[in-house]
Amino acid sequence: IVYYESGAPANVYRFDPVLSASTAVTASATDNTLRAVLADDSVVYSRVGGGGELDLFHYTVAGGEVEIGLDLGATVLDQTRSYRASTSSNQVVFEVTGATDLDVYVFDPVSGVSTAVATTASADDVVVGVTALDEVVIETAVSPTNRDVYLFTDGASPLRAVAATADNEVFEASLSSGDLVVRVESAGGDTLSLYDTSGSAASALAPAGSSFDQVLENDNVVYTTAADVFVVNTTGAPAPIGVGGAGAVFAGEAGGGDFVVQTTAAAQLDLVLWDESAGAAVTVSSVVGDDAFGVALDDGDLLFLREDPVKATTDLFLWSSTTLAEKQLTDTTIDHAVSATFSATSI
Repeated sequence: IVYYESGAPANVYRFDPVLSASTAVTASATDNTLRAVLADDSVVYSRVGGGGELDLFHYTVAGGEVEIGLDLGATVLDQTRSYRASTSSNQVVFEVTGATDLDVYVFDPVSGVSTAVATTASADDVVVGVTALDEVVIETAVSPTNRDVYLFTDGASPLRAVAATADNEVFEASLSSGDLVVRVESAGGDTLSLYDTSGSAASALAPAGSSFDQVLENDNVVYTTAADVFVVNTTGAPAPIGVGGAGAVFAGEAGGGDFVVQTTAAAQLDLVLWDESAGAAVTVSSVVGDDAFGVALDDGDLLFLREDPVKATTDLFLWSSTTLAEKQLTDTTIDHAVSATFSATSI
C-alpha cells in the first residue's frame, strides 16, 4: 500500500498496487500532511484545525480515522500536536505545543488512550529518540544552558533520569542494547558518558574536549579530540584506540565496525580505514591529491574521490578491500561525486 497527498487543499490517499486503485483517506477542507507509516501499515498525518493549530490523526483500513489526543480534553485539542516517533508496537509518541512549553505524550492505537510522558511546568520536554528497547528518550530544557536527559518505558512511571545535573546534557545516540551515549557540556570541555539502562548507571566514555561522531554497527563509538579520532568499546572497561592522528576527521562508516578517517599529511588530505577484524588502520589512499570518502559498498570496497592537482577536477576511485589496491573509474575534466548506490540483478 502506498500513501500519498494530492489536491488543494491536500488530502491523503491510499493506493493499492494489486487493484491499481486509489482510495481517499481524508476529505477535509484544510490541508493534511503525512507524518509516518507505522510498522503495522497504519498511518499518522496532521491536519490544519479550526484555530490554525495542527491536529494529529491515526488511520487504519479496518478502523478508519482516530484523532490522537482526543481524550486529553479541550485545552490540548486546541493546541498543535506533532508526531515525533513510534515504537515497534505502533504506539505514537507526540508533542503538544502549550502556551508556555512543550509536553510529551504517547498514544496507544489499540486502546485509544493518550498517556502523559513528560509535562514539566514552564520547561520544554522534547523527544530526541526511541531506543531498540522501545524506550523513549526525552530532553527537558530546564534553562537555555541546562538540558537534562530522561527515559520513558511504557508502563513504567515516573521518568528515569539519565543525566540531570546543572550541566547541559545532550543525547547523542543509543546502542543495540538500549544503552545511551550522552554528551555533557561543561566549562572544562565536553565529555561523553555511557548510560547503562539495565543498571541505571553512567560511566565515562570519552574525556574532556571530545566530540561524538557515531555509534558503529558493532556498538563501538567513534569520537574526535584535537589529538586524534578514537574508536572505543562499549562493553567492559573503555580502551580507546587512536586512528588518524592530529587533525584527523571521521569520514563515514564502512560496515562491520569498520570506518574511514580523513587524515592530514603535509597539507594533503588522505584516507585510512579502521579494520575492526584486524584491529588496525589500513591506508586507503596517500598519493598526490586531496582525497574524500564517498561510500562503502556491500562487499567492503570503498568509493572515494581525489582532486587531480593538474586538472583541478575531482575523479572517482574504487579501493578494493581484498587487494588493498585502487582503481580509477573516471578521468575527465569535470568534477565527479557519489550520489547513491544500489543493488540490481540482471535478467
